[in-house]
Amino acid sequence: MFRRLDWRYIGVAALLFTVAITSYVCRSEILTGLKTFFEIENLNYFAGGIATIFMLTHKIKMRKFKFSASMSFNEFRIPVEDILSFIGNPITLVCSISLAKGLFLQTADDVQYFPFFQSLELTFIGLVTAYLIFISLMELLNNIKETVINGVSKTEQPTAIPKDEIDREIPKPE
Repeated sequence: MFRRLDWRYIGVAALLFTVAITSYVCRSEILTGLKTFFEIENLNYFAGGIATIFMLTHKIKMRKFKFSASMSFNEFRIPVEDILSFIGNPITLVCSISLAKGLFLQTADDVQYFPFFQSLELTFIGLVTAYLIFISLMELLNNIKETVINGVSKTEQPTAIPKDEIDREIPKPE
């Protein structure tokens, strides 16, 4: 009747419970720390610069930039997309930090960053901001891990064009 306990999830639940209690007890210190973080001068430049450096370094290490003289358009498009994609994560990170800063300071200090939005709209902006920060940080952490640690490589990323279409020969007109 008794099943084995899953200690991993018991640990996760205990950790979340501890974080919730600590957040409640130390809320003023946490709010002060967040305010100090968001008021760092040039925070966006710093975060965007780090994300850009690690994104480019990661792409260079993983040799994503592959060109050859006999490439078809479909083959050429993939490395060009990889080159242009290095700017996506830094921009997403900087924009999400800016949105989080505006939402936090409007809520905590009554500064009107979004004067024409109601609380429901601000809630949606907050949810989207949380998602963008999560996605950006996870991609940045993966890039840092794969760049700094030898032998760690991510599984192959899906591309815009399926592999069987890239290798297929282009029909010649008759």
